[in-house]
Amino acid sequence: MKMQGRRITASALLVALVFCLLLGNIGALAASETMDVSIPVSCTGAPCTAVLLDGAGNELARLDLTVGVTSYFTAHCAGLGDHGFQIKLINTDTATVIYDKTVFDVSITLFYGDDGQVHYVMSANPGNKPTEIIFHNTPKTTPPPCTDDPPVVKHVQGNPKKAETFTFVLTPDDPSYPMPAGSVNGVKTTTITGEGMSEFGIIEFTAPGRYTYTVIEKNGGAAGYTYDDSIYTIAYDVTEQNGALSVVRTILKDGKIVTGFNVVSFTNVYKEDPPPDKPNPPTPKTGDDSHLSLWKTAAGASLGMILLLGAVLILTIKKGKKEEPNG
Repeated sequence: MKMQGRRITASALLVALVFCLLLGNIGALAASETMDVSIPVSCTGAPCTAVLLDGAGNELARLDLTVGVTSYFTAHCAGLGDHGFQIKLINTDTATVIYDKTVFDVSITLFYGDDGQVHYVMSANPGNKPTEIIFHNTPKTTPPPCTDDPPVVKHVQGNPKKAETFTFVLTPDDPSYPMPAGSVNGVKTTTITGEGMSEFGIIEFTAPGRYTYTVIEKNGGAAGYTYDDSIYTIAYDVTEQNGALSVVRTILKDGKIVTGFNVVSFTNVYKEDPPPDKPNPPTPKTGDDSHLSLWKTAAGASLGMILLLGAVLILTIKKGKKEEPNG
């Protein structure tokens, strides 16, 4: 029995040794197996750049993706078992595109198939077992512009004989701000004859923000007028909500918010100059005997001439009657 037991023990040791040798060879063989796996990647909406990272976050490769075209990362897998990778975009959002911020965790497992060959299975999170990793980029739609047509009102106090023409100037506080059509050298003018209202023209706002403008009346120097020297600020607050722009107008006069009728208003005062004084005719100075005598002499001479002419006329008429023949 002892000899038989020894033979069993030796056989077991031999089997164990052979098994260890085979296991070691299998392990070495498994570790030596490698495979390059192609990972399909594409995008929609806008071109972008994707990056392939290893399990430690190190960059392995980059791909410039074109909309509608499938490109491929090559993932090198060394040894049977699981191999982890990450794929993501490196683009940041712009004024026109919102980029897909999904980070795909890709797992590739190498294994021996029934045919003795090395095979792989790939999965990704999110996406489970994708046939292709797709990044969905979103182009930003441009909302239609919002507009405003800033009005200006003219008042005149007084009663001018004729209506004067008054000029008003709109100036942006920043040259980059939008302006109405017809602006010249960065400013827009409008005129009003007498009292009334006018507009500077339509301003189109295409992006959210705050836009401010200054409005003044030019002093034309018209006679009799005192011009309104107020300084107005028109402030526009443009916001975007649900893909639409809207604008709110605020008017300030000399730095204070205008309430009520939300317009720019100027009032000029007219006052007619009084007519010049007419000079009085000269009068003889009291007590001036020389001038008084002169006036008396002139009056007496005139009266004498009138009497003389009258006498001559009467004599002529009488003489004519005497010389008429009797019939």
